[in-house]
Amino acid sequence: MAATQWLIDDYLVHGLYRREVVEFEWNGRGRTHWGKTIAGSAPIISRGTPIYPNTVTRRSQADPNNFPAMLHVYLLETLSSRFGPLLGYERLTLGHEPIQRFQVAPSLIECEARVIAELRVTFSERSLELLPIMLATLKALEIEQARSLSLYGTGSFHHIWESACGAAFGNDVSYWKAALPKPTWTSRTGTSQAADTFIPDLVTPLRHEPTELLLADAKYYRPEMPPRLAMQPGVNDVAKQIWYKQYLEPIARKEGYDGIRNVFLFPADCGTMTNVGWVELPPGGERIDAVMLDFMSTLARYADRSGPEQHEYLEALSVILDEPAEHQANIDD
Repeated sequence: MAATQWLIDDYLVHGLYRREVVEFEWNGRGRTHWGKTIAGSAPIISRGTPIYPNTVTRRSQADPNNFPAMLHVYLLETLSSRFGPLLGYERLTLGHEPIQRFQVAPSLIECEARVIAELRVTFSERSLELLPIMLATLKALEIEQARSLSLYGTGSFHHIWESACGAAFGNDVSYWKAALPKPTWTSRTGTSQAADTFIPDLVTPLRHEPTELLLADAKYYRPEMPPRLAMQPGVNDVAKQIWYKQYLEPIARKEGYDGIRNVFLFPADCGTMTNVGWVELPPGGERIDAVMLDFMSTLARYADRSGPEQHEYLEALSVILDEPAEHQANIDD
């Protein structure tokens, strides 16, 4: 994202890249170009002084079809829309700029050829720095797409959401995963070998009074709760969280914890942390709460450690878990 930040900062200071088109005309509104006026017309001599009744004027304006300028607009609007909220910028809307827009995004090969051609005829220090960065940004995006990556870094964004939740609440899963049993396979000859096991997304101390452990599964989708149930975690996800708790709770109690709170974490555009309900398996049995987190502030905590601190996330979660159906805790307050 460093290139995106540089491009936005450069635009905010210097404005849009422009190529000036110079036009000359007789008796226009621009500045008089005396060299062309003298060369192209005969003066009237009055009291020994030459007077030119007609003058050549010089007028310059931005070329609305200049390819690098059009590319600059495209990059600024696209990148600010996708990365701006993460970097603390407003989305850039450049409709006021007298520059044509691409009907279809150009290919990297065309962009490279046109930008290199522009570099051969421009000599300003800013242009010589800006144009290569624009080209490097395009190449980086092309590589990401070729590797099935998105502008955020991965085509499997649920992995980013898991990491963001870990950055928000803290995560000691590397310590606790040793307590989970592994399936052991044994051949008829008597040789045994343990295989990989499930690993929780997030395990971390929740609070000190009472002393509880947080066990969470980060889900990168948005469920609908009853009366219209949709997009909810499947029974395998529910059973897996209960299985984690079954094996971690005895170890946690030996280490001084009073219990474990089991939670699903979902992204939302809410600005608050909200408990929207829970699931039980079987009915009346083990319970897992469904908690919505503000997406952008949680992602910012992961990206640059801005926004609410870990203890604020944990305190807010503690509050809404005690009042699951009614209370909303705004962690920005």
